[in-house]
Amino acid sequence: YSITALDYAGYKCKGYFLAYLGCAPEKEEYAISELRRELTDIKSSLISDQELIDAKSFEIGSYKVHLQSNAAKAAKLSFDELYKGDFRTDKDYEMKINKVSREDVLSLAKRIIDLNRETLVVVGPNR
Repeated sequence: YSITALDYAGYKCKGYFLAYLGCAPEKEEYAISELRRELTDIKSSLISDQELIDAKSFEIGSYKVHLQSNAAKAAKLSFDELYKGDFRTDKDYEMKINKVSREDVLSLAKRIIDLNRETLVVVGPNR
């Protein structure tokens, strides 16, 4: 499965939180149940030190890969100026990510994960 948060640059809405997975049709019910269990765990207890290290590494690495082209760098600088009013360096971003603590993750998870407000979409061969 994958979990991500998305926003809309330049819009007033706050974005949305998305968890998605892919599985064989016969594993659908189990997979959905396990995803809900994982989301409940994330908002109920601290993630491990290793999970935090891995998540930070993944986020910083993905960010660097995304900005490899000149077009992506120009778009980032434009959006920073247009929507945030200043330029943020790659080092600024990396420093912000590295400051995130396990407690920060738990606090945010408690704020945004609400399984009573979920929207579930299932796509498959028999759907």
